[in-house]
Amino acid sequence: MQSLTRERRRAARALLHGPARLVMVLLAAVLTLGSTTGEVGAYDLQTARAEDPLDKAAAQALRDAPPRARIGKIRGARILSRIDFDDPEADPHDLSFSAAFPGRSRLALSRDRYSVERFQLGETWFGLDRSNEKSESDPKSVLLTGSTLDSARFDVAMRRTLFFWPDAGKLAGEGLTRTAKVADIGILIATLDRESGRPVRLRAFGRDGSVQAEFRSISWREVEERWWPSRFELHVDGRRVWQESVEKIEDRWNFTDLWFLPVDRSRGLAGQANEERLRMIPSPQAWVREFPLSPGADLPGCRREGQKALARAQAELGDLGVEVDPRFTVLLNDERQPRGLLVRAIRGQAGEEQIAERPGWRSSPAALTWTFETGSVLLDDAAFEAVSSAAASSGDPLGTPRLSLGAEPLSPITVSQAFLVPEDERPPSPRTP
Repeated sequence: MQSLTRERRRAARALLHGPARLVMVLLAAVLTLGSTTGEVGAYDLQTARAEDPLDKAAAQALRDAPPRARIGKIRGARILSRIDFDDPEADPHDLSFSAAFPGRSRLALSRDRYSVERFQLGETWFGLDRSNEKSESDPKSVLLTGSTLDSARFDVAMRRTLFFWPDAGKLAGEGLTRTAKVADIGILIATLDRESGRPVRLRAFGRDGSVQAEFRSISWREVEERWWPSRFELHVDGRRVWQESVEKIEDRWNFTDLWFLPVDRSRGLAGQANEERLRMIPSPQAWVREFPLSPGADLPGCRREGQKALARAQAELGDLGVEVDPRFTVLLNDERQPRGLLVRAIRGQAGEEQIAERPGWRSSPAALTWTFETGSVLLDDAAFEAVSSAAASSGDPLGTPRLSLGAEPLSPITVSQAFLVPEDERPPSPRTP
């Protein structure tokens, strides 16, 4: 990935530190993705002290998290968007926004393996920056303070107000204008369409009355009897910065509260050491196809059969414009021996309604998943124990652990264990919320 030019880095600094503060700190951070200036220090998670104040803050956030609530039928939602910058040199980015209610948010703007993330659990806010090209290790998360905290609060307040309109944000007013307070740092003002009553513009104002950021030209679409934003623009300092296209809305998530903490804080809280290879990821709803395996298949045999399964699956769906994930899943029995292969459709949402008519394809529900990266050849019992223990501490494990790998001989192997969060307002101790 090419580094940004000096002029673009200067522009990013100007946006962040200029007279009109940039509410979208995510933007300024991602505009410098790939920059070779500055070094993100490596963080030895294994030797982190138990009295680390950030670990304490994460544990306290779990204890103090407000009781859960719903918005209509929604316990939690995850919205995936494509970001197209007006800067012609900037590549498209992905933006993921996860939310549960009240006071639970996770926001990530990313490209390739670089990302800038913000986390909210109750009144505790963390930031995590993976935007340095030279850093091989995971960076350390930080507690947000000062203007960075204010910016994150505005970012999240604007998105929660827009995406969960009109049920979030404690809006007040009549006619075509609604207002909402953002903590003690400012207000939001929504301008409504005269016919639909939905926002066409959303502005954030700071304490001094200055406009921090705006969403303009908001368009909407109806999905399963609820209206969601489908496209809008971000404006800062009176100019358009990017256009955002909402590509996928998943509104049936029941997130564990650990999802709203940075990965380097959530591992230890799940009863596992802060091992960098252990992560929690979302496994969204997807169309999958299972293929048989010969009894006693070894790892090289799984790769060979996986390559065949991927080719067959792509041939079955190619006429629908649907792509298949190049990595496949090895299903294991109780003795951790391969029993089958699973491939997944990942692209071409327009054709997904027709996938159900194809023999062998079925819908797999969304679930949170603990994963452990093991390398490319050897499997370690510790990986299975890590994901199984983390899943059991976080919810109800779904089936047995699985392997995720690619057809190439040296493609990395990941051990994974999916789990579901109990439907109770708070899972019983000793599980993490």
